[in-house]
Amino acid sequence: MRKKANLMTVLSSLIIIVLLAACAMPILSPKPAYSEYIEVGYRPFTSGLFVDEFDDKKVKVPATFHLISRYPVRGYPPDKYINFYCTPPEPVSDVSSHQLVVIADKVAADQIHALRPKDQIMVYGRAVRGTAINPQSGAKRLMLVLVSDRIEKR
Repeated sequence: MRKKANLMTVLSSLIIIVLLAACAMPILSPKPAYSEYIEVGYRPFTSGLFVDEFDDKKVKVPATFHLISRYPVRGYPPDKYINFYCTPPEPVSDVSSHQLVVIADKVAADQIHALRPKDQIMVYGRAVRGTAINPQSGAKRLMLVLVSDRIEKR
């Protein structure tokens, strides 16, 4: 009987210790599932040739931060969104590369303002069809912009 009482006391103590240890452990929030994003090269994404294939898809695009835009993108009011331009992640010798327009929620403004020109980043987001208009000729071309969910400095 005495052995049973000692065993019960030890088990109770162990349960209390385990519960206290569990309470002391930091609570880790689950990491978002970014594995569902399709990695797309910078040039195919900005070329305008794959608008139909990538439109409304979750993609991740490597890029080089260039600058924050002063001009809003239609449909994304400047009181709620900030947009910026990126260039290819690798040096470019030709002028055929187009800039990538990234639109981000204003809650990411501090992170975006901390970026410097030439910082290498990976942008996760939803590809959205748009139209670019050449200011000199008025010519239009289909393009994709990236509505960002997450920006990682590489």
